[in-house]
Amino acid sequence: MDKLEKIKLTDIIPDPTQPRKDFDPDKIIELAESIDAVGQVQAITVQRIKGAEFGKPQYMIIAGERRWQASQHAGKETITAIVVDGEKEFSNDKVYAHQITENLHRENLNPVELGEFLEKRLKYLKEQGISNPREYAAKELGKSPSWISKNTAILKYGEDVRSLARNGKMRDYSILKKINNLGPEKRKTAIQLIEEGQFNSKEFFARKRYDTKKVEPKEQTPTQKKEEQKPLSLKLQLSPDQVIRLIEKTEFSFVLDKNAPTWRNTDNKEMSIYMDKFMEWVNDSI
Repeated sequence: MDKLEKIKLTDIIPDPTQPRKDFDPDKIIELAESIDAVGQVQAITVQRIKGAEFGKPQYMIIAGERRWQASQHAGKETITAIVVDGEKEFSNDKVYAHQITENLHRENLNPVELGEFLEKRLKYLKEQGISNPREYAAKELGKSPSWISKNTAILKYGEDVRSLARNGKMRDYSILKKINNLGPEKRKTAIQLIEEGQFNSKEFFARKRYDTKKVEPKEQTPTQKKEEQKPLSLKLQLSPDQVIRLIEKTEFSFVLDKNAPTWRNTDNKEMSIYMDKFMEWVNDSI
């Protein structure tokens, strides 16, 4: 049967597989001040270390490492703990259930810690022969398989992006994903702004093509420049009717109608003049 005991802080060690690695020093101090003022409100949960030697820590924390750390800061010598029955040592599954409840639903793991913890759980389930570990883990947590996928995706991000989440600088998955997809320079800028506390996601991602690299125009040779400046010409042998039909497909026909209303009734020689003027108009319009 589990027992409630007063145990020396020095007789307790944290669980090395504990999912939470990021403990906010300020929050630990706040909790320490609360413990100092009103005492320990909730007991931690520990189990005896099997085969522990005399004079060395005898217990390992299952849940409550923050309270254990805060009690140390408060200068306490002992802490109230629920000691699980030594004859019924906690299984990996039971430890997992306690720790995930403690951290996920109460203390909010940062995205990287949560991803790493879920990944370890998936690996364990695979080793136990579970055919679909993702669905199995989702049922344990009352979540969907897609939630598991979403929360382990961050482990594939670059270390610079993961460090933002690990250090508590950014917890928004959608922003972390966007930053991870940025080009090197833009990502470096985003991370620097976050580190300095000056990052505004709406402002930073305001433009749709925020990561488009500017393509510098190639320097043109004198020959290329000369060729580009050369006007278009039409050296085809066209009949007057063909010229008329061609011009009538453009706005230049309105110019001629206004300034030379009889242009459609001219002979070949005059029509060639209108054709030249038409080509000048085309070149000026380009």
